[in-house]
Amino acid sequence: MTKIKKTPTSFLISTDLKAYDTAKDKHLKYNNSFDELVAALDQFKKVKQSDLSDVKENHSSFVQSHILDAYKSKNLMELSYKKLVEVLEIDTTLVDSASIKFANQNPFNAAIPLLKDFEIYAQTPGQIKRMKALNKLISGIKDLQETEGDYNLKILNSSLMQALNGRLISSQENIFEPIPNPYYVMNGRVYG
Repeated sequence: MTKIKKTPTSFLISTDLKAYDTAKDKHLKYNNSFDELVAALDQFKKVKQSDLSDVKENHSSFVQSHILDAYKSKNLMELSYKKLVEVLEIDTTLVDSASIKFANQNPFNAAIPLLKDFEIYAQTPGQIKRMKALNKLISGIKDLQETEGDYNLKILNSSLMQALNGRLISSQENIFEPIPNPYYVMNGRVYG
């Protein structure tokens, strides 16, 4: 009976931590602007938990209907939103400002970013071959760590990155630590 050697179908090349952090910041800004809008609306009338999705989906019409509903007892002539605000001299500055700020947010930032969405994998045989070859070079330099000083390793790593003309790049954590260039691993060339 012949044993079949099972090989992994993909290898993690890198994780784009900068893009992940940027996505987290955008998500936080989206949530903060939404919270500001809800807080501004709460000064007229408390926003119900069940209405939060309506606020996100069509905030401008929700703002108007929410304020109209808050002043329902005073709006006996059933004035439009603009007329009611004008006649009763309702200060909508805060809610208008929060509404504009929320309108400027990208709705795609509502979802919580996941780190796994920023991972890049080598999957084809060519990609895996390039990945393994570059990792062997990096491993060879790391094997010298016991016999070389930090300064010499930095020079060796820098020289290796320069000699390979972009096939290796600096890691995000340490400029002297080479990692495979994801673009090279994926496409077989350093530049587009």
